[in-house]
Amino acid sequence: MERESLNTTQKHPAPFGTRLRQLREAAGFTQEELASRAGLSVKAISVLERGERKRPFPHTVHAIADALDECCAEIMPTVL
Repeated sequence: MERESLNTTQKHPAPFGTRLRQLREAAGFTQEELASRAGLSVKAISVLERGERKRPFPHTVHAIADALDECCAEIMPTVL
């Protein structure tokens, strides 16, 4: 009799910082360019990408999404 295995590799959303870096690099922006476009500091982008701040403010997510021409849900669906 075959035992059904537990699915231990369920899909979890990527952490915000990881997703942000992926989208920024896919857009071809440096941290400096993204910060300028989003009206944020380079340090803010860096802190977010490194995961030092795991739950950014919604207005920060909106600013980054606008700068990347992405939907906020694509960046961080659990924040909004």
